[in-house]
Amino acid sequence: MTDAPSLALHGVDNIGIAVRDVDRVAGFFATTFGFEIDPLPNGAGTRVRLGDHALALFAAEPDTPHATSGVRPGFDHVSIRVDDVDMLYADVRLSRVPWLSEPESLPEWGLRVLGFLDPEGNLFYFVSQLDDPGVPRSMSIGS
Repeated sequence: MTDAPSLALHGVDNIGIAVRDVDRVAGFFATTFGFEIDPLPNGAGTRVRLGDHALALFAAEPDTPHATSGVRPGFDHVSIRVDDVDMLYADVRLSRVPWLSEPESLPEWGLRVLGFLDPEGNLFYFVSQLDDPGVPRSMSIGS
């Protein structure tokens, strides 16, 4: 095993789940466990949050692929919060990580993101806040 680069990983930002009925699932978490409900940018779905932990719920039509990642209803992704996505990419890009693309900005979310697949094909993202002071930090999925 090789030495891993020193990365400033802060924890899971959110877990994305594709569901058939976003309102029903969000309501379940709110009424049963006391989660707060927030809409995601651009009507992409709903975030249910409990403290620093969040689930991002995305609509998936029955028997059709999920629009953002091609998966059917169920687990979609895990986002891991880091200080700087670009620095992380520069540190580990020569490794055997199957990156989905180079880092990209999602201003509507206030995030810089970098996607990759684990050895079994599960989708993960590293996310960091955009430096643009005009982008509200509250748009981060896990804020």
